[in-house]
Amino acid sequence: LIASADGLSKQERGALQFLMIMSGIPNQVQRNVLEFPLEGVTLEHVSELFDHGSRKAAYVLSGATTVAAFDGLSVLERDKARALGEQLGLTKLLITAIITNATLLGAAMAEGDRAKVEELEKARQVLLAAA
Repeated sequence: LIASADGLSKQERGALQFLMIMSGIPNQVQRNVLEFPLEGVTLEHVSELFDHGSRKAAYVLSGATTVAAFDGLSVLERDKARALGEQLGLTKLLITAIITNATLLGAAMAEGDRAKVEELEKARQVLLAAA
């Protein structure tokens, strides 16, 4: 939903699929996610799936923003990410920190900078633990 704010690019789609593979999500579920129509889906629908202010909510914001950042985070995507964080009941400070980390993480992943990815992933885990 975040990445599609300005149109889901080939890079973002690939990033989403890569993260699902790395998370051990079965192929059929991956296909269902990639083919899921987003028409009519709102941030409220997403936020209803997670306990507000929870670690899972922070994880969703981080993952969604990282995927969107794979081709550079647009203003629309950043605004949508911020709105999702608010809907998920995260603090403004945590939302800003997660979006900043995810923007850098997505860029480092897209560039294939393993050392930077590892460094940013450690920082991401600290942020997620704060939720």
